[in-house]
Amino acid sequence: MSSPSGSQPQRITLENLAALNREVSALVRSGLPLEVGLQQVADEFGGGTSRLAARLAEETSAGKSLAEAVAAQGDSLPPVYRAVVEAGLKSGRLAAALEGFAETAARMASLRQIAGQAAIYPVIVMIVAWLMLVLVVTMVLPSYDVLDLPNRTWITRLRVAPLAAWVLAMAVPLVILVLAASWWRASGIPTSAQHGRRWLQWIPGASRTATLGAQANFADLLHMLVSSRVPMTEALPLAAHASGAAALEQPAQELSTQLAAGHALNDQAALLRPFPPLVRTVLLSDANEEGLLAGLKRAAEVYRERAAGWLGDMAVLLPIGVTLGLAVGVVGVYALAILQPYFSMLKELTHWGWN
Repeated sequence: MSSPSGSQPQRITLENLAALNREVSALVRSGLPLEVGLQQVADEFGGGTSRLAARLAEETSAGKSLAEAVAAQGDSLPPVYRAVVEAGLKSGRLAAALEGFAETAARMASLRQIAGQAAIYPVIVMIVAWLMLVLVVTMVLPSYDVLDLPNRTWITRLRVAPLAAWVLAMAVPLVILVLAASWWRASGIPTSAQHGRRWLQWIPGASRTATLGAQANFADLLHMLVSSRVPMTEALPLAAHASGAAALEQPAQELSTQLAAGHALNDQAALLRPFPPLVRTVLLSDANEEGLLAGLKRAAEVYRERAAGWLGDMAVLLPIGVTLGLAVGVVGVYALAILQPYFSMLKELTHWGWN
């Protein structure tokens, strides 16, 4: 059976990955065979979700486990996704682990959508403003030449031949549109957690949203692993790797090494410093297992609520901020373009001899 997408798996988007996660989670909860359920998903969905589901169905039909099928997809799936599947299988709560990852992926996809929608109007304004600026430089400023002003303004020095000016008038908007389209495409491909963050980094609030989502995942995965009797020495590095928080991986591994050497968890304040504050407090509290699990579950809920709240704030503030920032810039440029030559003209007129 050949892969529906060809020999080279295609990378999928955040939206595709979130949609597939929800479907796989539902399949696991229902107890249906994965290969049958995944093929149904492939038949019902379209685009990247369908292609990925078909590839996973092919692998699981060949007798591979879900973890092996995911690993076989190579770079088309982010490494953190493989870690999530491993953590879910190890804890015996694969559906819950996939739901947490799907929620984080959907949150980042929503932030990307918000940024895209917020940029539409400013991009249009930027293109129109550029065309008007070319018009001013080529048709309005030459009218000041008759005055032979001694001090040329900065924008007058930018004047070029009419043909070149209109080439620039068309080229700059085209470059803006190409860059915007390239960012949109690249930001939706979760090849890795850090790759995705780099493309989303310029969006105000993106880093904070991603951090809160990763902290929620870490607390949730650690809760699932510990509640499934996975030793803390294994649970910490696995949860850190699967959470998508790269900054937690080394501290978690070092803490695991200390615990394996027989040191007490509540004596590791220095190693716990990079951990999320609520998780750190729970781990240092010397609580019994019931208290530890309750604290981790509550920490996951708090971080998830904060991430959702931050995303809601960005949905309101980002479009307003981008529009205001661009408006101030456009008004400033046009003030310099029109008023500076005008003031230079008035200054020159004051030196003329009037009889």
